[in-house]
Amino acid sequence: MSSRGWLVQPQMAFADHAATLHLTLCAATAAHTDELVAALTEAVSAAREYGPVEVNPDLVAAARQIDPAGLDEATLDGLLAIAGLGGGGGTLQVPDRMAEVNALLDAVPRALREALLAAVLDRLTR
Repeated sequence: MSSRGWLVQPQMAFADHAATLHLTLCAATAAHTDELVAALTEAVSAAREYGPVEVNPDLVAAARQIDPAGLDEATLDGLLAIAGLGGGGGTLQVPDRMAEVNALLDAVPRALREALLAAVLDRLTR
């Protein structure tokens, strides 16, 4: 969510700290507080309706075997295919919901998370 002067950004877990949610407000937000509260209420309701996110343990195990330094196009293509995010010809299919992607990223080592995010962003900008 990033309009009307606010930014809500989920953060991954770090070390032994749980995942967090960061909310940034600016002066422009004051006039839209009711919209912000309504949007957050709707988001919480939707999250409760969907329930907890579960990532396929086989996908997590496969991802954890990847050496971040050796992440190449073929490995990324394979992981994206297993995750259901790979399209034809090396394209990336962005999901309707990011919860499963975020949960997968949260389950892998930080160095791999960074390498995967950089590779996916690179793929998105081609």
